[in-house]
Amino acid sequence: KQFSTNEATAEVIKNTTPEKLSKTCQKFIWKYGAFKDLKLIEVIFDKSQKISIFRYKAIYEKTYVIKELRVTINNENKLSAVKSSDWKD
Repeated sequence: KQFSTNEATAEVIKNTTPEKLSKTCQKFIWKYGAFKDLKLIEVIFDKSQKISIFRYKAIYEKTYVIKELRVTINNENKLSAVKSSDWKD
C-alpha cells in the first residue's frame, strides 16, 4: 500500500512506489537471503531538526552482514526518510 500524505512526506511517497519497493526487496533477498527479524535498537531525538530517528537491526538469512534500517519521523509525525545501510554501532 502506498503511503498517504497524512503518513509521509511527498519525497518519501515519490520514492516508495510499489515498483521501487518490489525491486529493492528482490535485491535484498538475492544478496542477504530471506528476511528474519527487525529489532529496534535505539531512538534518537534531534532537537535542532525536530526529528526522531529510529534505528533497527535487520536480520537476514545470510549472516555475513547485519543491515540497519533507519526511519526518520519529522515534527509533523510523518515519515520523512527511510535508509538502509550496513550496521555500525
